[in-house]
This record gives sequence, structure tokens and C-alpha cells, in this order.
Amino acid sequence: MKKFFFAILALTQLATFAPSFAQEGKASGGDEEFQAFCDRTLKILERSRDQAGEQSRRGNFSGAVNSLIAGLSSAGRTYGDQNPVTLNLIAHAHDMGTLLRQESAANIKGIKATAIALESFYDLIFDTAAKIDYQFYRCHNSRRGCRYSRTLQFENNMLSMVKDMLTLVNSNLLVTRGSQIFPLGPSSSFLVASESVTAAAYNELKDLVYGAAYACEILDLKDLADDLALFNSIPQSERVKQQKVYQVSSDMDSVINDLGNGRCRH
Repeated sequence: MKKFFFAILALTQLATFAPSFAQEGKASGGDEEFQAFCDRTLKILERSRDQAGEQSRRGNFSGAVNSLIAGLSSAGRTYGDQNPVTLNLIAHAHDMGTLLRQESAANIKGIKATAIALESFYDLIFDTAAKIDYQFYRCHNSRRGCRYSRTLQFENNMLSMVKDMLTLVNSNLLVTRGSQIFPLGPSSSFLVASESVTAAAYNELKDLVYGAAYACEILDLKDLADDLALFNSIPQSERVKQQKVYQVSSDMDSVINDLGNGRCRH
């Protein structure tokens, strides 16, 4: 109960300084303009994914990674001052992909895993556009600007999106052999990707109107991201990194499971 109280207090303080679209709304425009943005963005990503798929079929996974990251760069520059969830997710995917490419550049298995993880992120972006932005984002030709409607259903979809984002790191960058977990590529690649994605997940959830129900899990994400940022900033032996991989993958699985029921409410 004490952790729940402090978690609620921390989230309340954060929300005071960083209101979400669901709470405040931003920018201006019309629904037709916004839908045109989504259509243009998804077409850019579709072309990049098709090109990367052809490169992967030829065994050119490095080229596929470059094409997928380039597509994210192009898609992320196509809209003005509005900030729908799809655009946030594109930025998160770009950040993760860039870090993975840097860490896995000389590792064939790591580059292949990076291509697969980015393809999964693309799938999540398309799913998010359909289930969140197309459904809930509404713009008004007035000072109200753009905001998300049907808050509770919107936030439930946001929780599902974040769980999928966390899951794609564990499922695409790790392999299980017996009772042991190994990274597909350098241990550092999994750790930097996990840092990037847990920080992104925290930022997507911290301002939810009904976020108090998941306050402990949201702050667990922040703690995990902060811990990884510190760990990754200090030179570590490969043995220590491998131990950290096991711990982080377990911690992420716990958060994913807990986001389904709001652990600290009980």
C-alpha cells in the first residue's frame, strides 16, 4: 500500500508538468488533414518494408536494417506540430533501430535480429495507426485543437501497445535454450534496446488519465530504464552483461504481465 501511495504521488506530479493529449490536446487541423498524414506516413513505411523484405530474402540484412531505419526517418518528418501516437512510435522505433545497428554492426546474427525486430516494430506501428490514431484522434477547427476521444478505451489500447513494444524486444533479440536465455548478437545490443524501449514505454504511459491503476508498473519501467542507462554508461565485462541480460528480460516479462492487472492496486 505504501508503494502504491508514493507511485500515485509521483505520477500525479509528473502529469502536472507534462499533460497528455488525452488530457489537454494540442495543435489544430481537421480530421481529413490528419487522415491524410496517416495515409502518407504508412505509405512511406510500406515502401521501406517492401524494400527491406526483398533485401532480407537476398540475405542482405544490413541493407534491410538501413532501409527500415531510413523509412522511419522519412516517415517521422512528414507532419507539422501535431504529435499522434503513431509519430511517437516511429521515433521510438528509429531510436531503437539506430542503437541496435551501432551495437550489432560487425555481428551477422545481431544484424539479422535487428532487421527482424524492426520489422516487428513496423507491424506495431501499422497496428497502432489502425487501433489508436485512426479510431480515437480527433481534430477540431477551434482552440480545442486535437485530442483523443473515449479516454478509457484509448488508454486500454495504449496499454496493449506498450506491452507489445516491450514484448518485441524479448521475443526478437533473445533465444531460449533449455532454461537459459541468450542474446541474438552482442549482449550490449539487447541492453541498449531494452533501455530505449523501457524509457519509451514509460513516457507513453506516465500521463494517462487512468494511469494511477498501473502506477507501480509505470514507475517500474522508469526504474528499469534508469538502471539500464547507468549500467550501459559504464564499461562492463561480457560475463556481467550476460547476467544483466537475464535479469532485464525477467524484469521486462514481469512488467508486461503486471500491466495486465495493475499489481499495486491489490
